Amino acid sequence: MTRQTRQTRQTGNAAPRRRTVLGGLGAAGATVAAGGLGAAGPAAAASPGPGRAAPRPGDAASVTYRDKQLLIDGEPAVVLAGEIHYFRLKRADWQSRLDRAKEAGLNTIATYIPWMWHETPDGTIDVTGGTRPERDLGAFLDLCLENGFHVIARPGPFTMAELKGEGVPERVRADHPEIVPTGWDGAEASTPTVDYLAPAFLGEVRRWYAAVMPVIARRLHREGRPGVIACQLDNEIGMLAWVSNSPDLTGHLLEDFNGWLDRTYGDGLAARYPFAGRPAAERNAAIRSPEDGYAPALMHDLGTFMRGRFARYVTELRTYAEAGGVRGVPFLVNIHGTGGGSAENFPIGISQLMETYSGRSGMLSGSDFYLGDLTLRNVTDLYLVNAFMDAVHDDDQPLTSLEFDAGHADYGDDLSDQTDGEAVGLKWRWRSCRTTTSPSTTRRRATPSRPCSTMCRAPAASVHATPWPARCCSAASATAVSTSRPGTSIRRRSRCSRWPPGSTWAPSCRSAWCAIWRRAAGCCCPAGCRARTWRAGRARCCVTPWA
Repeated sequence: MTRQTRQTRQTGNAAPRRRTVLGGLGAAGATVAAGGLGAAGPAAAASPGPGRAAPRPGDAASVTYRDKQLLIDGEPAVVLAGEIHYFRLKRADWQSRLDRAKEAGLNTIATYIPWMWHETPDGTIDVTGGTRPERDLGAFLDLCLENGFHVIARPGPFTMAELKGEGVPERVRADHPEIVPTGWDGAEASTPTVDYLAPAFLGEVRRWYAAVMPVIARRLHREGRPGVIACQLDNEIGMLAWVSNSPDLTGHLLEDFNGWLDRTYGDGLAARYPFAGRPAAERNAAIRSPEDGYAPALMHDLGTFMRGRFARYVTELRTYAEAGGVRGVPFLVNIHGTGGGSAENFPIGISQLMETYSGRSGMLSGSDFYLGDLTLRNVTDLYLVNAFMDAVHDDDQPLTSLEFDAGHADYGDDLSDQTDGEAVGLKWRWRSCRTTTSPSTTRRRATPSRPCSTMCRAPAASVHATPWPARCCSAASATAVSTSRPGTSIRRRSRCSRWPPGSTWAPSCRSAWCAIWRRAAGCCCPAGCRARTWRAGRARCCVTPWA
């Protein structure tokens, strides 16, 4: 997660800036005011793309779910998706990444759609590429569909993904400082979180969705052709406050919370809290700096209140999305709570977010897996996460995984973390075979029954340049082999008959597998290397020549 320093700006009495929206609903070239609810004006209509007509009334999308299965055109479907961040690539490179996704055996592309990328410094929202070709969202989605991929759209407003401001433009916080919360005792928030239901924030989100949702809506899946098959609402809701162990306290939230306390406890509130019946300012101060005598009760009530508030926030987002034409496909909520090699805290994420999706028609949840290496200590976490999720789903909602770490885990590119390549395949298989009877998932999922020859294709061609599963086969001989990792000797590869093509450990670092280990170990093992030993925490290879 990226932490950004919150910046504030003195606006004085200057007139609000006017902001143009390129793409969305309404008339071209329309302008909207900068501040508050009701400020969002009509936006320019986005082109539907070549041969892509706007959806007609009653032209329902054909993505549903039943009996814990995702159904596309009425048939159970396995969705194997990989993330491609078009906004981090030159437009000319989009096709090459899609080619790699094909070689990796994917059938769906998932992508964040960052608000902060599509909003330019002057406040313009550009989703048509008018200010830069890479901002043409419709062009990227069309390219995915032309290549035969389905799409999972993830338009925020929060996206995280190591983006500045977690994907929300810094302007939003600067223009509306009242949405920026403080923590206990008025401490400044250590993360770029906001009050989700603050009217000013919702007004800005409505404006963003009015621009981006029509672009997505024009590309929804229709029977017989690829399309957008799901839309994720926000990202890891509530995670920023959770990881910082600090509440999101704003004036608006405190007013909302005080009203909830009065409705929940009525005349019994005085027996629970000494500040009951006092003026709002005194009650707010008592909540911001609780005394030991009632602090446990306050923590419990604030947690319960926030669960309902998250659900109201997701309902608002869904309303805005549907107003923009996104209907008839599942809306997704991803659950945070894994990290540090463990899913011990995952039930907290479920408890925070279950009211946003549990038993709600058209809503699906998905796990976020960041377990790193698979070990005897955490392998059971894969089972438990599925069990916890299924316990709060209804009879139809399938188990899915919306984020699954399939790379080296060095997200900061600073060698702060490294994951061995063989962990990827093991986690895929354990995760896939323990998702009850459902063939459904959303991202980066493998199935044990897939033919080996289709799983072992272009090892370095996956979207994240990560090695393929630990048990694969040579394209030439279809002989089962077991890929290895630095620190594993030939003797331990008893099932290996030969390495797949391109796996030579060449000094030039040009081979596919060498390039992978170069990312993991920071060096290439030269030809003739028998044992490769990983020095923990160091980007080095120890090479033992052939005897």
